[in-house]
Amino acid sequence: MKIHVGIVFVILLLMSSCTQVDQSVATNKATADRINNEAWNSGNLDVLDDAVAADFVRHNPPSVDPPEVSGLDAFKEYITSVRAAYPDFHVEVHSRVAEGDLGAANWTVTGTNAESGIVIKVPGISISRFQDGKLAEEWVSWDTESLSDQLEAETETDQGDTDDED
Repeated sequence: MKIHVGIVFVILLLMSSCTQVDQSVATNKATADRINNEAWNSGNLDVLDDAVAADFVRHNPPSVDPPEVSGLDAFKEYITSVRAAYPDFHVEVHSRVAEGDLGAANWTVTGTNAESGIVIKVPGISISRFQDGKLAEEWVSWDTESLSDQLEAETETDQGDTDDED
């Protein structure tokens, strides 16, 4: 009888911890969605105060300036600069998976460059680490070559038009 009670106790304990993990995964997914929808897509940076850790670190692709963004205030400045360059910047998340304190998403960003009018569409992925319900660290990769090609193709078209006038 004691063995059966012990087994039931262990099963209940494991079920309880699974529920806690499921709740934290759901919380982390909701936090990531809030950051995408409210900060990136709408420019509401106030949401970041509750959703992002003060010592947050974002790792961008090595060819991107800056390759790393450290701290909540720097992240807000980074989003502000991206949205200034692409005022209609939009992240569309295609899928998101999560386990424990980690999450991953694949997405596509679109936007129109404020200076040139060039419309971009770039796929990417991000891996996120959460701590205490807040985004603590993020590794982001996107098709930097595709972005460069899109920006250069429009520039070459414009230069081609100039060359034809000679």
